[in-house]
Amino acid sequence: MTSGTLAYAVGLGKPIVSTPYVQARKLLASGLGRLVGFGDSAGFSSAINSLFADPNSLLAWCRRTYTLGRTMIWSRLAEASLARFEDVVGTTISLPLPIGPPLFPKRPGTSALQRMETVLTIGMGDTNKIQVSAKRGSDGIYNCPVG
Repeated sequence: MTSGTLAYAVGLGKPIVSTPYVQARKLLASGLGRLVGFGDSAGFSSAINSLFADPNSLLAWCRRTYTLGRTMIWSRLAEASLARFEDVVGTTISLPLPIGPPLFPKRPGTSALQRMETVLTIGMGDTNKIQVSAKRGSDGIYNCPVG
């Protein structure tokens, strides 16, 4: 199971039996899943069979996993990101934000990379604005300093 598969299973509220790779250990540390050693076929068999031995426990386990998964959906992540952004800039952002022109509008004869090098402005009310400029460095990596 990879971290994407793990996140998907949690989002759907499914019972999880996994090997103890890093993401699984972190996410399942609170008892939301069962960790079984790498290559331990008997351990996997036992863990999976125990799921079906007690349907009430299985249902409770699925509900706890689903509840955790609801905290990880995009709208919750967006709310948390917006709250953090407001903390950093010290301004409350009213939603919905107005829809403006595309961030990287198409221009004849320009590539997507060239369009990404334009300056982006995020409006923060009438007086405050934060400019984020996306500039490609000599290493080919885009740097987005806030200033």
